[in-house]
Amino acid sequence: LEIDRRRRVGQERYLGYVACTRSGGRLVLCWSERDESGRPRNPSPFVAQVRAVFPDVPVESETDDAIRAGMSTTEVARRMEHRSELLPWLLAQRGATELDGLAGNAVWRGRLRSLRREGDSMRLEPGLVTALYGEYPEVSVSALESLAACPFQFFVRRGLRGRERAMFEVDRRHTGSLAHELLARFHASIVAAGKRWRDLTPDEARRCLHDVASVHLVSYGDGVFTATPEARWEAEAVVERLQGLVGVLVAWMETYRFDPMLAEVEFGGGGEQGAWTVDVGEGRALRVRGKVDRVDVSRDEAAGTARYVILDYKLRRRTLDERLVRAGIDLQLIAYALALGEVLDGVASGLAGAELAGFCYVGLGGGSERASSRSELVSEPDQVRATHQHRGRLRVDAAPWLDTGTPADSSGQFALRFKKDGTPSKLGDGRAPEEFEALLGTVQGVVRGLGEALFSGDVSVAPYRMGAKTACDQCELRAVCRFDAWTQSYRRIGIERS
Repeated sequence: LEIDRRRRVGQERYLGYVACTRSGGRLVLCWSERDESGRPRNPSPFVAQVRAVFPDVPVESETDDAIRAGMSTTEVARRMEHRSELLPWLLAQRGATELDGLAGNAVWRGRLRSLRREGDSMRLEPGLVTALYGEYPEVSVSALESLAACPFQFFVRRGLRGRERAMFEVDRRHTGSLAHELLARFHASIVAAGKRWRDLTPDEARRCLHDVASVHLVSYGDGVFTATPEARWEAEAVVERLQGLVGVLVAWMETYRFDPMLAEVEFGGGGEQGAWTVDVGEGRALRVRGKVDRVDVSRDEAAGTARYVILDYKLRRRTLDERLVRAGIDLQLIAYALALGEVLDGVASGLAGAELAGFCYVGLGGGSERASSRSELVSEPDQVRATHQHRGRLRVDAAPWLDTGTPADSSGQFALRFKKDGTPSKLGDGRAPEEFEALLGTVQGVVRGLGEALFSGDVSVAPYRMGAKTACDQCELRAVCRFDAWTQSYRRIGIERS
């Protein structure tokens, strides 16, 4: 429904030309220094062009600070070239009552009051909920995160099956799927050779990944990564990043007592393992499906025990924010851990009663670490390791198996940090066993609550906001929901920072 970026740019140039050539006596150009979230934004290219032609034309600035300093609406109105420019500011000031700044115009005051509104609460009838989702809905973990982010987003994607038009071209989803597929085939090739990851050298691991990619790229996605020079370049970049990743992972095996055992473990969705069933009450249940990228196992043959770690690959380096976890927006890792705990016995032999040691995101690379000064810059090998560092939550009592090095000489594979008294630091990912289990229990309750929200039929346009991050940032449905941040409110979660 929305025009693409190229057409928007063309439309902007055309309308800008019309606006700048119609004036007979005076032309005023104005632009915003910040967007609706308060982030700095670049001025339109027209500004630079006009200033290059007329370098002596003065530029006046009216910052947000002047408005926040207590300036009345009347004073702000006097500084505006057009009264309509005052509307967005007044709409954002939900408690503002100084509508006399609009020169006493009753029509404008009435228009302002009619525009200022909250999101409409919308609910489906129980029968319609059942018709859309079934008696025992089966949803993916990412779908539950979508429901928590914005009920309307979930409704369009999962209830109405709304999809963008499929295009035979490389995009971020293709890139991510290719990376996951290559890593799964890399693991399968090692297992087929009767080896473990730790039996390879970093160079051998990189060559193995290259060989796997050279065979698989031709058939992947009907050849989407070989169709054009640009797609082939993108595929080469993905393979190069993954070669760097597996080289680092194999090097870490020296201090890592776990071995990759399973890849692409699917539960629900018609796979060998059933869906994770969550009781929602009143005879209702939610079936959750998903696919775990990798499961690493460490066995103690003498004691007859086993531990396992769940790993999830991400294109970019990612950490676990417990505010988003409690809000249901970042459930993937922990929901996978809960689901796998129920089906683990059927996934692989010898894992009955195995203890969960942790769950982490693994960055696949493609970005460099930021530093505030040159002195903080690290060497290239250290930067590569930091890019692939595993971030999530770990049982602190499993630390000796996760990293056999001392705290002062750790490999850097995990963010394990300790205080002087030996207790885990909150700056790291290690947690005491009781705190680790409490987090699992919290997510169990969050999933149950999302199941109740699904059955309640809530389809309101109610995107979340935490700081500058919102549910609308990467949403494809903005042209459908028409959410307007000036006239509608986000659901604020977490603690707002000043």
